[in-house]
Amino acid sequence: LMEIKKATPQDHAKMAYIWSECIMVTSYFLTTSEINKLEKVFEEKFLNNPEISHFTQWMDGKLIGFACMRGNDILFTPIEPKLFGKGYGELMIKYLLENFDVEHTYTYCSDMHSLAFYSALGFEIEDKIDDIFFGNDYKINQLKLAVSREEAIKRIDSKNK
Repeated sequence: LMEIKKATPQDHAKMAYIWSECIMVTSYFLTTSEINKLEKVFEEKFLNNPEISHFTQWMDGKLIGFACMRGNDILFTPIEPKLFGKGYGELMIKYLLENFDVEHTYTYCSDMHSLAFYSALGFEIEDKIDDIFFGNDYKINQLKLAVSREEAIKRIDSKNK
């Protein structure tokens, strides 16, 4: 049974852990020590930020992923790497599409895994920008939802049949 609910402060440590595990797998250009430093920044800047909405994803009572939204922009949607390719990431995106007027999301330019994931759902690169998250030297793709929300949801539903 999968459920999505608003995050609580008690979820933050596990969320930070999932985020860093996910980054280790998808952003191989970051060193482990960079990731460890960023995990603390991530908690302070994104998890403890009241302007950001946080949603957690639970499977059989276990926290497996989460999403951070600022306005209509998806900031992060990491899930446990061992669950990649099983449709859980898409289900979180579907939840966000159903509940927000999603406009943009972001991926590191060298993170091909995330770019492929979002492209399959109808996002396209709109711009390459500086790192708005951590101020690193790595460029970021700003992706725009290039299909209607209904079309994106249809793509998710057909993948998860």
